[in-house]
Amino acid sequence: MTAFRQLRKADPDRTNPFVPGQGRIPPYLAGRETEQRLIKNLLDRLVKGWAPGRDVVLFGPRGNGKTVLMEWSLREAQSRKIGTGDFYGGEFRSRDELIGGLSVASGWSRLFSSVSWLGVGIRTRDVTSGRLSDVLARRTRQRPLVIAIDEAHVLGIELGQALINAVQGLRRKGSPILLMLVGTPDLPRRLNSMGASFWDRSAKLRIGRLSPEAAAEAIRIPLEERDYMIASDALDQVVPESEAYPFFVQLWGGLLWDTLQVSSSLISAANADQARGQFEDERDEYYLNRYEELRRAGLARVAASVSSVYLGADKASADQVEGAVRSALESMGQHSDKRSVTAALEQLHELGYIWAVSKQSRHYFEPGIPSLMQFVARSDDSVAGLQPS
Repeated sequence: MTAFRQLRKADPDRTNPFVPGQGRIPPYLAGRETEQRLIKNLLDRLVKGWAPGRDVVLFGPRGNGKTVLMEWSLREAQSRKIGTGDFYGGEFRSRDELIGGLSVASGWSRLFSSVSWLGVGIRTRDVTSGRLSDVLARRTRQRPLVIAIDEAHVLGIELGQALINAVQGLRRKGSPILLMLVGTPDLPRRLNSMGASFWDRSAKLRIGRLSPEAAAEAIRIPLEERDYMIASDALDQVVPESEAYPFFVQLWGGLLWDTLQVSSSLISAANADQARGQFEDERDEYYLNRYEELRRAGLARVAASVSSVYLGADKASADQVEGAVRSALESMGQHSDKRSVTAALEQLHELGYIWAVSKQSRHYFEPGIPSLMQFVARSDDSVAGLQPS
């Protein structure tokens, strides 16, 4: 046993490296190599003082690591001495607040808006001035800039238009500025309302579940980097149970870590068995919250009906899913015309219950999380036997 391993085993305060549901960068960011490569290329252009050519729109269902990838991008930018601005779509209520937030790199303007000095209140508008494009131009003259907006699907339309137009105007003049917008599956529709040309020219990164191979790496590699091993039969059990959903992958990793004994360096199938009960409890609690969300939106029966088209299948055509939605609406005595069906589908998509996929010119829907559909179907037995028309 190496001295390092002896030290690790003797340490009762081993820090669990896995980070389920925190939006923090996991110990190993697996399965996002294509997205990382594209973002690195754009950052490399900024470092050279060049305009990146296009912005980044990163969207997908919750729990799939969108914020994680955004945080990774900001770290990469900072490591290259690129200026960054990190905001939430709902934090700005006016153009003045947007200008104030973007005026400084460190976020001091948000602090200034809530403090006073010698009894005199300092507000963002007192320390910033000028048009949005002027503020951004001043910053990009100092050094290249990345602006990241998380939860961009709640960014006000007028504010979004102002920001997009300012960034595009500067880039036409060759300024090294990159805009990264991150949000739920509703983000594309929101951006279309702000300006179709922006959407058309953006790098669109759709963030869904991992591949099984990437999910396995996300558990195995952090353990190996800390001088632990996981038996292949244990990994073969937990990866399918995680459904390659990044939140569940991190949850499984953390629970397996917690089963490690001081004297052991191997996670076995027995460790997985020991952790499985807690995993199922936490998973079902998460699913209960998602089901309540569907119920509050009036979509529980619709979602349960949709689950019926995925029995024994991992994808379904748009016609199949629309048929299931129509059947549920009719059973509830609601309108089942094209507009009503489309509205329900969009809500299910925005909530991440279904996920639109396009591969090799074929378009279909995948479950956001397959076992969530099973949970919803069991929880809403009023649709038992309901079949799409």
